Order: sequence, then C-alpha cells, then structure tokens
Amino acid sequence: MRLSRITAAILTFGAVATLALAPTAPAATLDSGSATGTCAAARTPTDYLFLRGAYLDTAACDAQDGGIQMALADCQWLDDNGNTPDTRAELAHQNSATVQYPFTFITAAINAYCPQYRYGL
Repeated sequence: MRLSRITAAILTFGAVATLALAPTAPAATLDSGSATGTCAAARTPTDYLFLRGAYLDTAACDAQDGGIQMALADCQWLDDNGNTPDTRAELAHQNSATVQYPFTFITAAINAYCPQYRYGL
C-alpha cells in the first residue's frame, strides 16, 4: 500500500515536472507561480527549506506541490524501511525516474521533513 502511494506521488511529480519544463508560446506576463510568486497553497518555512534544498524554489506551483508530496512520501518510506545506506540507495533508485538528482532530493527531504534521519549513517 505504501509503495503505491509513493508510486502515485512519483508519477504525479513526474507529470508535473514534465509539464513545467515543456516549452510554451510567449504570452502576457503572469505570475510565475514559483515560491517567489504566489501559490494557492500556503508554504511553511519547512516547505521553503525543502524547496530551496531540492532546487524547486523557482519551479511552478504544481511542481513544488508534487515535490513536497514526494518528499513526505520519501520520509514515510524511510520510517517504514529504515535509514541505512542501502535503503537510501534504494530510495534514490526509485526516485531517479522522476528527479534528476535523487540524492540531492532525498537530502533536502530529510533536512526539511524528517531531520531525525539527518545523521547516523
């Protein structure tokens, strides 16, 4: 069940990231939807810490939301499977289809959402 939630979060984030990176035709100037603009969902200081660490702070709101959901799912996965070098490597492998730098993403997730896993490897 947990794997399906992680898979859903990864697929959501992947689709959003793909859409966010797709080229668009020039249009009227609009708010970028990034952390420097205005997103519909409120961001906490913890969210901003994660977004900066994962280099998503200037991404579109949908990509940020997907990244936050995926980071929370990664922390839950570590809760369920343990925080060892092997489990982090497995998690990075699972994330590699969705994010360009999975270890950077996992580090940002841990620093923001599950700091209990920051040390001890």
